Amino acid sequence: MKVARYFLALVVALCALTAWAQQVETVPGQVNEINQEQLSQLVGAVTAPGTWTAVNKRPAIVDFNATWCGPCRKLGVILKQAAQAYAGKVDFYSIDVDHNKQIASQLGISSIPYVLFCPVGEQPQANVGLITREQLDQIITEFLLKPAAP
Repeated sequence: MKVARYFLALVVALCALTAWAQQVETVPGQVNEINQEQLSQLVGAVTAPGTWTAVNKRPAIVDFNATWCGPCRKLGVILKQAAQAYAGKVDFYSIDVDHNKQIASQLGISSIPYVLFCPVGEQPQANVGLITREQLDQIITEFLLKPAAP
């Protein structure tokens, strides 16, 4: 009987530890590295071909990249600066496509950098390729932080 109780306590502890390990600690003002599961918890998910279900409470930018990609590294610097400038207004995330091939396939990503701009409660817009800081600021102000319609 005691063995069963200890076993049950161990199973509960392992489940709690697993759930804790899968959560991501996001930090405003930084580009937070996440995986596909964390993307679905924090921003949204492809729920059927061509269908995106948003869950984000704040506008988000998701950068799909790879460590070997030169333009991705350049964009990473731009996104890091923007994350600091828009801290608390826009969440920034990074996903390595080499380690998250399923989501890259679901989104039809064939070229990187690939940036997903995710407004709250709306379908995301994608951009393929390197963009400047000025272009990024314009997209953020006109698409992600646009005033609500009356």
